[in-house]
Amino acid sequence: MRLSIMLFNLKIMKHLLGLILVVFVLFKAESQESFTNYFKDGSVSEKGQLLDGKRIGEYVSYHKNGEAKVIANYIDGFIVQKKEYSENGNIIASIYMLDGSDRLQVYKYDEEGNISKKGFLTSKGLKTGEWLIYNEKNEIYKTLIYEDDELISSH
Repeated sequence: MRLSIMLFNLKIMKHLLGLILVVFVLFKAESQESFTNYFKDGSVSEKGQLLDGKRIGEYVSYHKNGEAKVIANYIDGFIVQKKEYSENGNIIASIYMLDGSDRLQVYKYDEEGNISKKGFLTSKGLKTGEWLIYNEKNEIYKTLIYEDDELISSH
């Protein structure tokens, strides 16, 4: 008899935990909101989604001419991918999270779309590690070493 009471109580606990999980998921879903901001002329300046005040999913900001300025993807407020564009649509920079780490791989591009710089940022946006600088022939002509945005060496 005690075993059947314990099994009955276990089933009730299982159902209660399921209900708590459903309530938690519904609460989290309600705290997610979309946002759109506008320039003074009424055109869209940026749009995206927030969850608990942090960016999630796709975020897009625009130049005044309507061209995309930044297209980024966020998870829980952290950038996992970001591309920046000039007013004429050319890529200026691309940033990628490295395998779930807190470091970001950064590529900067010249006007022709060639890589001009390549390096790493911390999650706080500080330069770290090796940064390679390329010449107009796409050859590495300088290597810079940073630690917390401070230049340590150059060669």
